[in-house]
Amino acid sequence: MIRRFAPEDFQEVVEIESEAFSEHNSLLYMSFYETVGDGFLVAEQDGKVVGYVVGYRSGENEGHIFFCRCQRRISGKKNRYITNSRYL
Repeated sequence: MIRRFAPEDFQEVVEIESEAFSEHNSLLYMSFYETVGDGFLVAEQDGKVVGYVVGYRSGENEGHIFFCRCQRRISGKKNRYITNSRYL
C-alpha cells in the first residue's frame, strides 16, 4: 500500500536510509514532512514501511524527486511502482 508519511513512520524511514548510507541527517526527513507533506509517501507491506519517496510537483506535468529508497529485499520493480504511483 502507498500512503502519506506520518510522524510514526520516522524510525522505519531512518532505518531504510541507514541501509544505504552510513552518514545521514535523520532530522532532514521531518523537515521534508513539514515542507512537502503531500510529497512524502511511504510504501507499506504487512504493516511495515518498506520504502519511501520524497518529492514535489513543480508544474501540471512536472515534478522532482529528492529521495526514493526501499529496503534491500524489495525489488527494483517495486521501487519503480512507488515513484510511478504518484508522480508519473
